[in-house]
Amino acid sequence: TTTKAAICQELINDLKPETILIEEAGEILESHIITSVNSDAKHIIMIGDHQQLRPKVEAYNLTVESGHGIDLNKSLFERLITSNKFPSVSLEVQHRMRPEISQIIRM
Repeated sequence: TTTKAAICQELINDLKPETILIEEAGEILESHIITSVNSDAKHIIMIGDHQQLRPKVEAYNLTVESGHGIDLNKSLFERLITSNKFPSVSLEVQHRMRPEISQIIRM
């Protein structure tokens, strides 16, 4: 989590990771990602769905939906994907809950 990354910032800086993997990137506030990335990072891989859940912001006037242009709940992931300036790949088939798997749950 980005919270754990903040807590372990000294360790992360010592390890000097060149690649950072961010899961559920569409749900994380941009500021949390920025503060979790060290200066040695050369690659950031973001995984998630930019069309599903947005980051949680309590103040409505700071959200995309308010129309004020502050857009704190628009993740870095969503901004990068919708800019069309960075390469991205979207899944065409979701294998997580294929019918064969959901049958097992219903038994």
